[in-house]
Amino acid sequence: MTLASPTYLWFDPQEPLEALEEPHAFVKEPAEPGVDRAVLVQGEQVRMAYGETRRALPSTVVPNLLAALMLVSAMWGEVPGVVLVGWYTAQMAYQVVRTLVYRAYWRAPPAAEAAPKWIRLWVLQAMTNGCIWGSAGLLFFSPNPIHEAMLTILLCGVSAGTIAVNAVILPSFVVAVLAILPALTLRMFLSGDTSHMVLGAMLTLYMTMILVWGREMHRVLIESFMRRFSNLELIGRLSRQTEIAEIAKMKAEAADAAKSKFLAAASHDLRQPMHALSIFSEILREEADPEKMREVAGYMDASVKALGHLFDALLDISRLDAGVVPVQEADFPLGELLARLHADFRPLAARKGLRLDYVPTRAVVRADPILLEQMLRNLLANAVRYTERGAILLGCRRRGARLRVEVRDTGVGIPVEHLESIFHEFVQIDNPERDREKGLGLGLAIVRRLSVLLGYPVEVKSRLERGSLFSIDLPAGSLADEPDLAEEAESGGLGGLAGFGGLRVLVIDDEAGVLHATGRLLAGWGCEPLLAESLGEAAAQLKRGIWSPQFVLCDYRLREGATGVDALDWLRSLHGERLPCLLITGDIEAERLRAVRESGYTVLHKPVQPAKLRAVMRGMVSGAV
Repeated sequence: MTLASPTYLWFDPQEPLEALEEPHAFVKEPAEPGVDRAVLVQGEQVRMAYGETRRALPSTVVPNLLAALMLVSAMWGEVPGVVLVGWYTAQMAYQVVRTLVYRAYWRAPPAAEAAPKWIRLWVLQAMTNGCIWGSAGLLFFSPNPIHEAMLTILLCGVSAGTIAVNAVILPSFVVAVLAILPALTLRMFLSGDTSHMVLGAMLTLYMTMILVWGREMHRVLIESFMRRFSNLELIGRLSRQTEIAEIAKMKAEAADAAKSKFLAAASHDLRQPMHALSIFSEILREEADPEKMREVAGYMDASVKALGHLFDALLDISRLDAGVVPVQEADFPLGELLARLHADFRPLAARKGLRLDYVPTRAVVRADPILLEQMLRNLLANAVRYTERGAILLGCRRRGARLRVEVRDTGVGIPVEHLESIFHEFVQIDNPERDREKGLGLGLAIVRRLSVLLGYPVEVKSRLERGSLFSIDLPAGSLADEPDLAEEAESGGLGGLAGFGGLRVLVIDDEAGVLHATGRLLAGWGCEPLLAESLGEAAAQLKRGIWSPQFVLCDYRLREGATGVDALDWLRSLHGERLPCLLITGDIEAERLRAVRESGYTVLHKPVQPAKLRAVMRGMVSGAV
């Protein structure tokens, strides 16, 4: 039998958040606080130096060429033509190379780790351009005061212009200024006359001020980058907190809706058998024919069992949610468990005309045998319930270092839109009328919780009208500490034993109806019950000294604010720690379930089947002897 996708893992994988991209930028808004800001700053420096948007040419190409052309024109006749042409050719060649580098930057994918490379290229460009302009201070120096003034003004203007262009990358600014002005300054000092010496000193001061201004501009830019990243991190934190709050709100609303739906479904399923019981009770009260009374009693027993199954399922869910289900993993042969499940479910499948097969295996798994069996029983019961014809297959296969146990069926299949919801409580796709013959809708909810508790991933594949495949992934084990599962299965069956031979049983329960019904049941088993509706009443009766308990059966909730744990602790302080004590509770609240578990007493949860109560009592009495 082949089952095709879709596949649904009931737990949702954590998906990565998408980043918002800027147009060709090294820096993207940081998604997490604590990102290395040095890398971010370098990216911003490169982005500002090369420009934030693509252009045909770098913004300084045309101004540089025009300024160089004006200088060449002004110096024509004062400086040899070959020198002027050679210098301008060098300027043009530099601008061509610079344009090629600029275009290569825009072709390169934005990557933070590439920023240092582009910074080095920018520094090299600034140094080259500075050397070309600086060489003019040597090559074009003229004794003509007008030409000398023009050269000085132009070089001072170019060096000042480097603040706007290169201050964002401090090394490029420094090398540019130190390449442009020192040659002209040196020529001023070498001229020897007082006027040129003063001009040289002024150029030195000017160059110093340019460097100071550029350094201050660089500091302001870097601080602005840092403030921007701090703001982005703050916005990111606020966005994440807002997102978390929104998710929490959505989860709370979903949980509230799920709780309302859960309570509505549970109320309906509880009222149905209770309604039937009330009718049968009235019929039984008016019926005199013993044969018909036995028939009605049978119907009542079926309703009681339906209630018991629902309460057991609700209790399982509550205990799992409360985290009070102990996990005891061991290595054991999986084949014995599969064989037992096959034997248990084969008659049920046969009654529906289905074939239940299983594949024998010698594999050993590392798991909790009891909880794993509960998961598989729920999956098998689900498969039998929703398969009308064909077969069900139970088996396992290896998946590397793990084992996958599979339950396949040829049932109705599951629509894609319901692959998630089937693991929720009281969800039955084809049972809107809540027919109990089709189950309660809690089996897969228990499977989901057990999967979380045990860490065994559960997967389902399905196709409508073709069938479904449920699988559980388990870690492989070894035979080193293989338990005797057959012996464990034998140890659980204590029902059907004989009477208790006058066992003195103290029963404490604040519900008079439950108290007297339990007393009559115990008396029928040959016990001698002493009934008390509170701890105070039990203490008063025991103080008479004519009767001491050999067994205590106590409800958890008692009158006067006392609990069953308080009562049992007090009774054991009087009659010894070996006094067998059984605690019975109807509570499913997480806090009380944890308190009951931590008490250390044996616990049964209401409603308790008489056969189970008798078996547990027999086992406890035998262990106390």
